[in-house]
Amino acid sequence: MKRFIALLLAAMMLLVLVACDNSTPPAGGTDAQTNDNAGTNAPAGTENKGDDKTPAEEYTPDPDCPYSGAVGVGATGGTAYFDDLRVRNHGKGPTDLVATVNFEDETKLPAFHALGATDEVKGEVVADPTLPEGSSLERHVISVADGKTLVTGEPIWNLYQMTVKVFIPDDKTVADIYFCAVDANNYYVLSLGEKGNKEITCYVVKDGKKENAQFTVTRSLPTDALTSVGITVNKETIEIYVGGEKILDLYNEEFDLYHGHVPASLESTPAPEGLTYFAVDVSNIIHDGKGTWENHEDTTALMAFDGNKDSYYDCDEKNEGQPPTEAVLVGSEYGDYTDTENNAYGYCGGHFETAFVLKQIRLYPRDTFASSKTDGSDRYIGCTIQASNDGKEWVTLYTLETAPTEGQFTIVDLENTTAYTYYRYYSRAESYCNVNELEFWGTAA
Repeated sequence: MKRFIALLLAAMMLLVLVACDNSTPPAGGTDAQTNDNAGTNAPAGTENKGDDKTPAEEYTPDPDCPYSGAVGVGATGGTAYFDDLRVRNHGKGPTDLVATVNFEDETKLPAFHALGATDEVKGEVVADPTLPEGSSLERHVISVADGKTLVTGEPIWNLYQMTVKVFIPDDKTVADIYFCAVDANNYYVLSLGEKGNKEITCYVVKDGKKENAQFTVTRSLPTDALTSVGITVNKETIEIYVGGEKILDLYNEEFDLYHGHVPASLESTPAPEGLTYFAVDVSNIIHDGKGTWENHEDTTALMAFDGNKDSYYDCDEKNEGQPPTEAVLVGSEYGDYTDTENNAYGYCGGHFETAFVLKQIRLYPRDTFASSKTDGSDRYIGCTIQASNDGKEWVTLYTLETAPTEGQFTIVDLENTTAYTYYRYYSRAESYCNVNELEFWGTAA
């Protein structure tokens, strides 16, 4: 009898062990790319610690959003380091994590796969990477070597918020962040640390080729600390943040990217085929430095490039008011208002980091001052579009010979074939540089 009871107890213990083994998930957690129930899996790389009462919600993409795809990280030119990658289902609240990878140990890594590949691609988790003297990075991070790309997620993802911390140890390494990645040949990539850690550029890759449309922001990353990067995919735009500051706002129209804001002309006219919009903002604006009429702060040169057709630049051409105040001298590159010989009339434009070939301008005139009038009050005939590579010697590309029509954009195609880094609208006497909107469209050099 005792032997029978012992055998019965042993059988019961064996059944318990089998049941426990069947309820244990595979090592590494659930992977978003390999789960057959796409869109219903728990956050990739996370662990259920038993104290989180919030159930995982089903990820539901918005069919009207043009952006979709997985996310990832990579490196070129050296080894980049990443930490705390998180993806949230945008708009559903702070608890809806779609994926999180903290890189605390190697068990977090199986959530990553190479884009378009079936085999897992692992970086190396390091607690104390070899860094230049003075650098401080004492934490577990993922190390991604030159040419490697780690991607996780679902092609159906959209309307999400991605955040990740980035570290590059020198001015030779570029850290790449991939988003809206549909497959190995179609994705966006944000490259941080380009041109010797002087630029951040966003590219779009379509059918395996980088489009000519690319947008660059002059900004360096610290080489002694992690930098937070955030990407918010909205229904119509994608916002990119670096160090808590929004540096890019992308608008997609058949894979054309626009920097800063959606060009106002697109409300009524499609983007010119094969051309890229080169934006002017406070970081690269150039102007005459004469200030505005009566120093009004809402009619500065920046108003000609703000995407608002109702605002305009009103240059104090003759300095009939008081000297320009600091508030109206927007940007950092402007002329001397006292130099009446070399800076006689008003102008506004942009100084671009990379030269490009200007092929089209779009100009929206100030109301009541556009059409030709019998009293000669037209402020546009005789004004010019000029280009330069040093900001001193200027070449005239086009002269307005007829007055633009009020209430709409005047679009001018140029025969220019030369790349320049400076472009400007140069007004004539008593024109006051009255421009509501000015857009530069061209091709990269």
